[in-house]
Amino acid sequence: MASIAPHLGRGHVLNKYFAIRRYGAKEAKLLAIAERHKQLQQMTGVRPVHPEEETVRRAPPHVLPTLPPASIDVQAISRSNNLSGIVGVQLHCDRRGVPQAWVATTRLDGRDVSMVFALKKYGDEEALTLAIMARQDQLQQRAKSNAMAGSRR
Repeated sequence: MASIAPHLGRGHVLNKYFAIRRYGAKEAKLLAIAERHKQLQQMTGVRPVHPEEETVRRAPPHVLPTLPPASIDVQAISRSNNLSGIVGVQLHCDRRGVPQAWVATTRLDGRDVSMVFALKKYGDEEALTLAIMARQDQLQQRAKSNAMAGSRR
């Protein structure tokens, strides 16, 4: 069944049904299109209104609770190009794009602290493992530093 049902306001709905069983699919479609043209002429100059618009407008305003913005540690955001899957552990490459080392980097007491593990010396897997362990150590140092700074306040 093809139907058209524009709302012109509360209690004013233009709709017409054309049963496919009665008219057939092609004829029902053509009748629905013709009816839509008539409805559009009736709607000229009339602003369509959703049937629930009056209800929404009369309802008391709904105020959402305001929450303080969440502070996000920029260093805790994993980048899409991070090959290690660990924030703060990156694969450094030379200018030609050849991998050279896994590097663990953390901001500690206002300065960047990093440890480099060369692929030539350790191999890829061991260098990555060492970099991850170094990053964990750096994060523990940062947590201790932050705890000490908090206790001094």
